[in-house]
Amino acid sequence: MVGDENGEGESAASKPFFAIDPHDAPSSDEHQPTAPGGSPFMAPIQVGELGGSSTQGTSPASQLTGEVNHLQGMFQLQPTTDVAKESFRWGQFFIGLFAPHTIFFLLAIIASLPAQGGEEMPDFYRFDDVSLSPDSEGWYNVTVEKSPAESVNIDIDLESTHPEYRSVVMNYWADDVDWEGNGLVFETSYNSSNGDYSETDIGEFTYANQTLWFKLEGPEAQTYNVTLVFHDLAAEEAWWDEHGGAEEVFSFILFCGMPVAFVIGTIAAFVRGNRALGIGLLSSIPAAFIFLPVMAILLLIMFGL
Repeated sequence: MVGDENGEGESAASKPFFAIDPHDAPSSDEHQPTAPGGSPFMAPIQVGELGGSSTQGTSPASQLTGEVNHLQGMFQLQPTTDVAKESFRWGQFFIGLFAPHTIFFLLAIIASLPAQGGEEMPDFYRFDDVSLSPDSEGWYNVTVEKSPAESVNIDIDLESTHPEYRSVVMNYWADDVDWEGNGLVFETSYNSSNGDYSETDIGEFTYANQTLWFKLEGPEAQTYNVTLVFHDLAAEEAWWDEHGGAEEVFSFILFCGMPVAFVIGTIAAFVRGNRALGIGLLSSIPAAFIFLPVMAILLLIMFGL
């Protein structure tokens, strides 16, 4: 017995734990596991399989069949009928064609009117015709009566032969007394064939005694009828500072505001569905080649420019 037991023990110990013979497996009625109270454990119950479907105690999930549920009596779409095509609105087209040019013409008239209050712009130029005769030595001497703010100039054409042109010029600028040539009298010579230009200092306008004097020699020392041109630049600038605001505003509207308004108006016409108006505005661009010359002629006739 002992030998058998030892033999069995040795054979059991010599086999690995995972080597199980068929006769070693317990029968179904032998040694059922029991709970601590003496009742056997319940056999395991299969409730489902991974990856498989279970039919015990559950209903099959709904499947997407691709069918559309029909709601009876709800959201029924009425059949559409063909809408008659809207006719082209010629009225809007002609408004877009003529309105930009009409507005431009009216603003040009307003900008061309006399300044605020209808006051005419004064003439800041005056002219004095004098006869200049030389003395026995060929000197010319004349008193020039002018205000301190006035500038004065003269231009005398001397006898010239082509291609050389000769003249006597003098410019006195009241606002540029520091200019080195201010008030000097020059005899000038210009050759049109080669472009040569030369000038010779022959006199001066002396502001202290307001006397213009210079000297010519030879046959050029003769009597000349000269026009003295006076210009009150300071008074003209002051007048424009006071009255020129309206013209500047209209000029800004004409050349800056109108192009921007035209682009915005054209885009808005198409966005709002006023297709005829938008086409008319676009057509006014090539039409400007006809309308602008006509408006220029009308302005010349109206203001005698």
